[in-house]
Amino acid sequence: MHAYEVGKPYSQNRRQWPETTRLRLTPEGCELALFYPSPTSKETNEIRRGVPQWAWTELDGIAVLAFRFGILRWADTPYQVARDVTPSDQSGPIEAGDKNLIVTVLLVDANTGIIKVLRTLTWPPEFANAVRATVQRQLDSPITDDQAGIALKALYDLYPDTAVLVRERADVRA
Repeated sequence: MHAYEVGKPYSQNRRQWPETTRLRLTPEGCELALFYPSPTSKETNEIRRGVPQWAWTELDGIAVLAFRFGILRWADTPYQVARDVTPSDQSGPIEAGDKNLIVTVLLVDANTGIIKVLRTLTWPPEFANAVRATVQRQLDSPITDDQAGIALKALYDLYPDTAVLVRERADVRA
């Protein structure tokens, strides 16, 4: 990961992004990038200052990070280590131990690629350890994209609303 700055492009090589979220966990750090087209002032302010809430769910070789900031609705992003790190990063994304985990949250205007919010937060040890354990299990027993797609579809079929997923299925919350 490289140094980010509000008002600068998220990537030097790309200016437009699909509306999506992306979680990256690598030895260099953890990053949650939120790509919103023309983010509203409400979204910008809540992501910049709102109280963060986190939920982690693991099922059948895949994981989902659910999150919300302040009064914004719950959102989520799936996580599969094989898709989110390069082969050289697969030595493990984060050091083991009962430590907080630093997470860089970026709000990027998907239409321009410009960073609107850059915020550094922490996950407490219990939450961070659940994430670490999932990543290790995924490294030890990788699944194919097809298997991950089937598992993710089954999870979203059971919990089509993120708030319900968090309330009824989250393995750990912070």
